[in-house]
Amino acid sequence: MEFRLKIFTPYTNYYDSMIQSMSLKTPNGRIGIYSNHENMISNVEISNLRIIENGVKKNFAISDGVLEFKHKENEAILILSSIESVEEIDIERAIKAKQNAEKLILSAKTVKELSNAEVKLKKALNRISVKGGNPNAR
Repeated sequence: MEFRLKIFTPYTNYYDSMIQSMSLKTPNGRIGIYSNHENMISNVEISNLRIIENGVKKNFAISDGVLEFKHKENEAILILSSIESVEEIDIERAIKAKQNAEKLILSAKTVKELSNAEVKLKKALNRISVKGGNPNAR
């Protein structure tokens, strides 16, 4: 059985297709969504979005956002700050972003600066992980 997945970012209608399943991270942990899931709304955390479309597994690096599942429509809607497929991730850029975030953490002078740098680091590490790279790469 399938359900429709629609993904939106501030810049584009990124994805609209029928899929068999998806999993991602919420504040309550990693969850799986299948056809005819109960109604729900949840925040989404920086993580690896895994979907199965036509029997093919696909991975995406996602940022924070919101997930809604509408049981009656058998439809999931993801609204995200950003999303990149494995193919779209530039590993060298992700490694540089990781290094820059680590420098920002060390030089942070306020809690806000530290918090922003930690989010940048988390996003970079997620992109590296989704791409299959070594998060400890320098």
